[in-house]
Amino acid sequence: MQQTIPAEEVKTVQTEHFLCPNCGGNLRYDIKRQLYCCESCGSPDEIIPLHEGIREYPLDGYHSREAQNVAFEGASCVFCQNCGAQILFGQYDTATVCPMCGSTQVDVKKQESGIPPEGIVPFRLDQKEAQEKFHAWIKKRWFAPNSLKKTYQEGRLTGLYIPFWTYDAKADGWFTGRGGRTRTYRDKDGHTHTTTDWYPVRGSVGQFFNDLQVCASEKSNSKYLNDVLPYDTVNDIKPYSPQYISGFQAEKYAWRGDACFRLAERMIKDALEAQARDSILAMGYDQAQVLEVQFSCSNVTYKHVLLPLWSAVFSHKGKLYQYLINGETGKVSGGRPYSAPKIVAAVLAAIAVLAGLYFLIESAGAYAAEYHPPAAQSQAQQVDLAESGSPAEEILSRVSLSPVWDETKADV
Repeated sequence: MQQTIPAEEVKTVQTEHFLCPNCGGNLRYDIKRQLYCCESCGSPDEIIPLHEGIREYPLDGYHSREAQNVAFEGASCVFCQNCGAQILFGQYDTATVCPMCGSTQVDVKKQESGIPPEGIVPFRLDQKEAQEKFHAWIKKRWFAPNSLKKTYQEGRLTGLYIPFWTYDAKADGWFTGRGGRTRTYRDKDGHTHTTTDWYPVRGSVGQFFNDLQVCASEKSNSKYLNDVLPYDTVNDIKPYSPQYISGFQAEKYAWRGDACFRLAERMIKDALEAQARDSILAMGYDQAQVLEVQFSCSNVTYKHVLLPLWSAVFSHKGKLYQYLINGETGKVSGGRPYSAPKIVAAVLAAIAVLAGLYFLIESAGAYAAEYHPPAAQSQAQQVDLAESGSPAEEILSRVSLSPVWDETKADV
């Protein structure tokens, strides 16, 4: 049911409505054709970028650009220019689709306020392909209920562009740690022990980081969002244009670029700690412990980009589950229910396997304890057997009866 806002609470918002100059149909970005075209007659239209090329900006000049930002507090509402329906915009929403006629509504003023998007990675997977990716993902969830294969299709995929900050930085620093060498020795009682001798180490670290990605959406607390990263913001990015988000939902950044850089610094520290561990192992040690890493960043630049995401919520037995699909790569993450009968069956099967192995081991031990091999026949008994004319006579007559190996008969 469409939400209605009282007239006294409606805020006037200017939106842009994209119409085909040939037939008046809605213009949208066609994922399959990778073209901006009319959904009615198919005529392509020109994409006009907000600015030429894609620039990186020095982070130390961020505040002067952010000062141009305009606050958009709370929800707002627009009237569809095509059918007149009332459309609700969230505080950070910048594009949506009219629920009545399907026309695109883009709040250009809000999207370009403050620091406008520098680039955009267009959708590569359409809705059908995204649903197939999720279907393949859910089939690999061993403990998912069988009924889930039917109910997940009820979730309607929504295509949206999520705001991100990307950062370039040169990081240099040093580390202290310990390198360990493992050795084995025997004590005076003959017992074997393994110990590790630790030695203090220190060294330098440094890397250049290109396009570290930090989500700036109000939905960035989603525990599944990080699982569908990364996006190719180096090779697959286009200069931003509002035409790309036509037909999709979009958001303005909720978290400032200077604040989000703190998250990028955590990524940098993790990478430098990994580099430090590799450096310690390269010194010839068996084990490595990093105790401290200190670093500083220089030549830090940033840009604001929009990245594609498919999102849906489906219901299973009265509980809601969300899943996300990377609109560029098809990587999937999300919540899903667990089947109690399947988990119980798996546990019982594991117990049965362990019980079977225990029975085999016990049986083998009991057999070994009770088994008594027959006494070896004497040389005289073997001779009697050979002379008795039994079927074994010919074989025994060719084999040495001496318990000592005779090398002269090795070719018999």
